[in-house]
Amino acid sequence: MNAALVIRKGRKVFKDATTPLEREEFRDALKSELLNLASRYSSPLEEEPHIENISGLAKHLSEAYGKLLDGDLVFGRAQKALNITSLGQYNSGEMTQPENTPFGSPPRHPGQR
Repeated sequence: MNAALVIRKGRKVFKDATTPLEREEFRDALKSELLNLASRYSSPLEEEPHIENISGLAKHLSEAYGKLLDGDLVFGRAQKALNITSLGQYNSGEMTQPENTPFGSPPRHPGQR
């Protein structure tokens, strides 16, 4: 999840004046939203609802934490955060297959052939 919040291509996520405590508050909210969304992925999800989930996540967090963010939370960062969360749930056995991840074939569980 933190990988989705680092500077990419010169674009910061947080405003310079954002305190570490405020950043942690945002990360906690992001984690909560991601776990809530990821729980919907226990079975395959079509592409359109997946895109709506990502857009909704970005919009909700941008509106709720706009005072901390350096612009809106962009779709790509929200997508990366959801994909990483889905992959983590897959690796822990909480979901059968990560949906719409850029990893190609899903990785296998240890011991799975």
